[in-house]
Amino acid sequence: MVVSNSVNRIFINNLQIENTGNMTYGLILDGGVYARVTDTKFFSDSESVALLVHQGATFDGYHVEFLGTTGVFAWDDSRVYLQNSILAAGYSNFTALHNTFVSFYNVTVKGSGIWFYDNSDLFATNVDITAFERGVDSVGIGSHTAGNISLSYVTIESEGTGISCEDPFGCEWMGINYSIVYGHRIAVENADPMLSVNSQSLFWQDDGDCGVLCDKQTIMWVNPKFLDDSHNLRHSSHAIDMGGSDPAEDIRGYYRPTDGNGDGIEASDLGAFEYVPGVDD
Repeated sequence: MVVSNSVNRIFINNLQIENTGNMTYGLILDGGVYARVTDTKFFSDSESVALLVHQGATFDGYHVEFLGTTGVFAWDDSRVYLQNSILAAGYSNFTALHNTFVSFYNVTVKGSGIWFYDNSDLFATNVDITAFERGVDSVGIGSHTAGNISLSYVTIESEGTGISCEDPFGCEWMGINYSIVYGHRIAVENADPMLSVNSQSLFWQDDGDCGVLCDKQTIMWVNPKFLDDSHNLRHSSHAIDMGGSDPAEDIRGYYRPTDGNGDGIEASDLGAFEYVPGVDD
């Protein structure tokens, strides 16, 4: 389905959009059109792309799921807003190029990671990223952009690299707040000393070597202690009560902040999940 600037606005609710075949698209937004999409599932096979947003179009999604192989491509001054949504396209979840603006709130990303190029921006809050699809070559967030990447209460776990800072811009314009970055091979690849960890965050990789990240006082270099196969926190996690006072809930909808360590002071936990006594034990 193609929607161009001949239509100013489109509203989609409660649909399943499935596409198969060589270089086909489930939905194409073109030329400044605005699409509000709710309670909808996209599915793409190995030769197709679920959603293409370009040339100034806007995709505004609430409770949307992207399943299959290739999720979203957005470029050329486009905007993508996702809230309470799931990106679970195995091979390529999300790619933003050429001045694209992206906002994620309460978004789960699993299978593969998300990539940003040129002058694209990302503002992410309460986002959970799991990247295992490509084994040790998996990347949670790949940054090739001179745009702004702001991560707040984000949890990243990758079998390979948590955050990849790629030339020519690296992560110079990335800001990290109250987040968890766990790359089993490496937490931050090509870590730039200018990487801004503005508020207390937790980083870890399996060999325990923190490199230049050791010099940042706002980084706790310690295993996050996830509960079983989830990103919920164990009661002994150092991420508990190390955040601020907002947002008002975690990615599951549990209230923030709570007093997770029993010291009588309510503070949010790092990452997308708030430790809830009696639930996460």
